[in-house]
Amino acid sequence: MVARSVVEDETQLAESMVELVASSGKRVPREGEGLLVGRTLAGRYDVFAFLGAGGMGEVYQAHDRELDEPVAIKTLRKELASRPALVERFRTEVRLARRVTHPSVARVFELHDADGIRFVTMELVEGEPLSDVLEREGVLAPGAAARVTAEVARALAAAHAAGVIHRDIKPDNVLVRSNGHVAVADFGIAFALGDTSVDLVGTPAYMSPEQIKGEPTGPLSDVYALGVTLFELLTGTIPFDGATVPEAMGARLGKAPPDPRARRADLPEGLARLVVRAMAEAPEARFPDAAAFASALEDVASSLDGRALVLGRPRDPRRDPAPTVVIAPFTDGDEDTGPVLGAVREELLLGITRLSGVRLLLDEGPSRATFTVDGRALPGAVSQVAFEVRATSDERPVLTGRFPLAAHLVPRLTDLLLESLALATSGTLRAKHPDDTLPPGALEPWLRARSAFRRTFSFDDGRVVRLYEEALRHAPDHPVLLAGRAMALQRFAFFAPIGKADFETPRRDVARALAMGPSRPEPHLAAGHLALQGDDPVSAARHFRAALHAAPAWPDGHEWLGRMLLEAGFIEDGRARLEAAMLRDPELYSVRWEIARADALDGDWDEAKRQLDLLEQSDGKKVDRWFGLLRLAWWSGDAEWIATAMREVERLIVAGIFDPELSRAALDAMRGDWPSARDVLARKALDETHASHRRNVLYAQITCDVASASGDVDLALAALDRAVTFGLFDMHWLAKSPGLRALRADPRSSRLFAIVRERAARIHDALRGG
Repeated sequence: MVARSVVEDETQLAESMVELVASSGKRVPREGEGLLVGRTLAGRYDVFAFLGAGGMGEVYQAHDRELDEPVAIKTLRKELASRPALVERFRTEVRLARRVTHPSVARVFELHDADGIRFVTMELVEGEPLSDVLEREGVLAPGAAARVTAEVARALAAAHAAGVIHRDIKPDNVLVRSNGHVAVADFGIAFALGDTSVDLVGTPAYMSPEQIKGEPTGPLSDVYALGVTLFELLTGTIPFDGATVPEAMGARLGKAPPDPRARRADLPEGLARLVVRAMAEAPEARFPDAAAFASALEDVASSLDGRALVLGRPRDPRRDPAPTVVIAPFTDGDEDTGPVLGAVREELLLGITRLSGVRLLLDEGPSRATFTVDGRALPGAVSQVAFEVRATSDERPVLTGRFPLAAHLVPRLTDLLLESLALATSGTLRAKHPDDTLPPGALEPWLRARSAFRRTFSFDDGRVVRLYEEALRHAPDHPVLLAGRAMALQRFAFFAPIGKADFETPRRDVARALAMGPSRPEPHLAAGHLALQGDDPVSAARHFRAALHAAPAWPDGHEWLGRMLLEAGFIEDGRARLEAAMLRDPELYSVRWEIARADALDGDWDEAKRQLDLLEQSDGKKVDRWFGLLRLAWWSGDAEWIATAMREVERLIVAGIFDPELSRAALDAMRGDWPSARDVLARKALDETHASHRRNVLYAQITCDVASASGDVDLALAALDRAVTFGLFDMHWLAKSPGLRALRADPRSSRLFAIVRERAARIHDALRGG
C-alpha cells in the first residue's frame, strides 16, 4: 500500500494517480483520459485508478462505499451519451448480463446516471485481459489454451441457458484472474434469444459467417467466435486474413476453416479437430452447443500437460493510493471489560467514516495495511484496557496507552484513536455530529444492552429492553437508544405468545429514531428489522442498504445484508458479507448459524458441522436455535445427529421455551407419525396468525417441509401459499431443502416458486441499489 500526503484538490489527486498507475505497469492515460480519478461518483463510488479506454468509454477501478467492496466502473463517453441507441446498449448490458450467474462471468451490477456521467458498475476482476496474456506469451501451451477455452465455453453455456447471446467473444473480452481462472466480460452488444434483429455487430475478425451475411444469430455464433479465439491462442494469429476488413470477412465464406497445425505443427491432432469443428461455416456442423464444446475441450485437456496454466497478473497493491487501516479484533475481554472493548471498537468502525483519505481494510490481513489499531484488557485489581495505533511496516507506535475501565470514557477513547489515525495518515477528521455522543448516564446501560443483545440471538427474557429503557431515561430522544429498544422489543415480540406480541411500541420508536437521526445507521437497521417482521422484505433490504450508506464499515449492516442475500439464494455474496461482519466484530459469531444453514442446504455437511462447532466454541454452549438445529439434522438424514437434536428439543419442550405444541408435533412428524402431527401443524401454519409475519413464515416453512416429506403435498402447498402471503423470500430453502422434493415435483407449486424467485430478485436489486 502507498500512503500519501494530504491532497488539496481533485486535479492534484488525478495527477498523483497517473504516476501511481504508471508505476504499476498500467497504461498511463492520454490527455483527456482518466479525469475521473480522485472523484466520488453518485456519492458512493470513490474512483482510484484508470484501467483503460475503448470506443464506448473508459474503465476505472473504484471502491463502493455502501457495500465496502472494490468495483470496476465503465463509463459512456459524453459525446455518445446523447445518442439513445448507445444508451440503450448500456442498459442492455446491465439487463442481460444480470441474467447470467456463473463463476466465469464477470458480474454486472447497476446502471447509473449521476454527476453528468452515465456509467455501469461491474465486478472488479483481479487479473488482465486474455489479449494481454497472449501479447506477452505469443502463444499458449495446448493444455492451457484448451482449459481456458473450456471455462469460457461453460460461461457461454450458462449465458445461453439464461437466454443471452454474447455476440462479441474475443480475447479482449475474456479476463484472466490472478488464480488462472477466467471471467467473460462485456455483454454490451449481447442480445436476448428470440430477438429477430440482424444488425451487423461484433468484432470482424471473430464474426461468424451468419453474422457477416446479416442472418439471425444464435448460441452457435458464440461457439464460432470461441473457436476463432482458440485458434488465436494456439497459433498467435487469426485464421482469416485480408488486405481490407471486407476482404478478411469474406475469406471465411464458402471455404473450410484452416487447420491450426498448418501454422503450428506440434499441436495435438485431437485439439486441432475441435478448433476446425467449432469454426465450421454451417452452424449445424459445429458443436451442438457451448456445453458440448466445453466437454470436448475438457476431455482433450485432461490428456495434456496440466501444469501449463495461464495466470493473469494480479493487481499491484501500489495502485491503491490511500493508506489503509486494520482494526484488529479486540480480545481478552471478560464480563466487565468486554462491553467496553466492544463499544470502542464499534464506535471506531462507525467513526472511521469521519476520517477522509483512509480506507478500512479488515478482510486482507494486517500485513497489507498501513496502520493497525488494537485493543485488549489488562488483568489486575483495577480493570484496565489498553489501546495502540501502530505503523504496520515497522511496528512503530503512533499511540499507546492504558486506561481505567469506565463507560463514560468510551467516547473519548474513540476520539483519541481517530485523532491518532488522522495524524498518522495525514487524513482529515470531520467534527462529530451531536447525535454521536450519548450523555454519561446513558452510557453504562447502553453498553450492557448492546453486548447482551449481540450475545443472545434467540429468546430474550426482557433484560435488554429494560437496559435500553434505563438508558432512555437519560436521553429520551436519542436515535441510537430508540433504535436499540425497537430491535430488542421486536425480538421479544417474535417469541411472545399469540395475541401478546407488541409491535406498536417499536413502530413508534423506529419512526422517532428516523426523525431524530435520519443519517445514522441504527435507525435504518431497526426499520429494516421492522419491515422484516411485517411482510415487506424489499423495504427491509432498502433500509439495510441505507444503514451501510451511513456507515460502510459497520458490522451490523454487513450482517443483515449477508443474511438477506443468503436467504434470497445469492450464496457467494451473502457468505462474503457475513464473513466480513465477523471480521469487523468478533461478537457477531451468531452469523455462523446462517452460514451453517446455507452449507447444509447445499449438502456440504462437513462444512456445516464445522461452522456449528466454531459457533459452540465462540459461544461456550450449544447453539440455542434449537429447532433450526433439528431441521439441519433432519435434512442430513444422520440418525445419530437427529437423535441428539431431538433429545435437546424434548428438554426445551419441558422447559416451556418458545412453542412446545409445535415442537412436539414436529418431532412426531420427523419420527414418522404424521397422523398425530398433521392437525397441529396445519393449525399452526394456516389458522394462528401472529403479529410477526416473520414468525408466521417460519411456522409455515416448518409445516411445508415435514408435510412434503410425509407425502402430504396438498398441505405443503397450502403452507407454502401462506408463507408467500406473509413475505417469504427464502429461495435457497425452496430450491434446496431435501424435505421439499415432492413439492418441487408438483406442477402446482410453480406459481408460488415464481413469486418467491421474483421477490428474491427484487431484494437483490434493492440491496444493490436498484
